Amino acid sequence: MKLYESKDTVFETIKGYKFEIARSDNHAFRNKFKHLSKKYKRALDNGSLSTEKEDAIVSKAAAGTVLVGWEMVSSVKGQKEVPYSTAEAEKTLIEDEVLRDEIMSIARAHESFLFEEEEETKKK
Repeated sequence: MKLYESKDTVFETIKGYKFEIARSDNHAFRNKFKHLSKKYKRALDNGSLSTEKEDAIVSKAAAGTVLVGWEMVSSVKGQKEVPYSTAEAEKTLIEDEVLRDEIMSIARAHESFLFEEEEETKKK
């Protein structure tokens, strides 16, 4: 079983790639984020950490835990397929702010959907 619990992923096509995205509040992401942000805790708590550094921490934590796979579904002229790896995911999330924000938004929406679905199941 993978750390992010594969049953909790969705697939979304963005920029010619089919991305596999895990829910945002998974155990692996929380642990990785906590580990990576440990030395910046005070700055995070008081809001003095630069946006650039915070984005880098989120990107590194999300690689392999939220963004867990991809495959090319359509070829854009001149675009080469990049095989998925955690290192490539981290690089991509750091370099493409718009993509990172979109993936994290999808992951949060998926988390909310799962929570609401769980609540509905409890009521029955």
